[in-house]
Amino acid sequence: MINYSYLIVDDSPSDATILQRQLAQITTLKQVTTCGSIEEALAFLLTQPCHLLFLDIKLSGQSGIEWLRESPNRPPVIITTNYPEYALDCYDLDVVDFLVKPYTTDRLARSIHRALARPTAERTIQSQSIFLYVNRKLQRFNFNDITHLEAIGAYTKIHTVDGTYSTSESISMVEARLPQSQFLRIQKSFLINLDKLTMFEHRAVWIGSVKLSIGQQYRETFSQLLRGRSKKGNHSEIEG
Repeated sequence: MINYSYLIVDDSPSDATILQRQLAQITTLKQVTTCGSIEEALAFLLTQPCHLLFLDIKLSGQSGIEWLRESPNRPPVIITTNYPEYALDCYDLDVVDFLVKPYTTDRLARSIHRALARPTAERTIQSQSIFLYVNRKLQRFNFNDITHLEAIGAYTKIHTVDGTYSTSESISMVEARLPQSQFLRIQKSFLINLDKLTMFEHRAVWIGSVKLSIGQQYRETFSQLLRGRSKKGNHSEIEG
């Protein structure tokens, strides 16, 4: 059974409590987190998986609709609001459902069922990607789009198939949130996506035309992991 994680974003503590109580009556519930602002929600999504997001429209001067417009890659969203006039705007933003307060637990349950009935790949996008701060905004990076990461002092440069970005998080902080089966440290300053290797040898790897040396203390771990992947047919071209 999937350990579902739900996030409530509502600046009304009483409304959030009512929703929590309703969710507690639904058997698919596993974990519920409540945030009172968009900033809190972004901080949560930066580090935690989320299968379903319950979002109020007006949040102490902030606009849930504007957030949706700026965040195309996000968990499925159910709107919970006192403002029915925003329904059309929200459906244009591909929300799962639009609930006008107060709503019944049965109505809420139908919305959740609709959300979780979406294709698995759509519901689990969070587990295939990572949120990182870029230019003071959270940006989602799909694991498969990242080629390698480079430590630049306390910052990290993210090299992707589409370009290069910089985040204020250290490379160790980013590494802790990446899948170990796919990403490997090859020296103090470099972390590579093993699926992007095009060639490697004992002391160096190539990602396209980029050559990176393997630190001595990392060579044995690298060799062991590559041998394991080679047995599964996932190895890249081997040079001498």
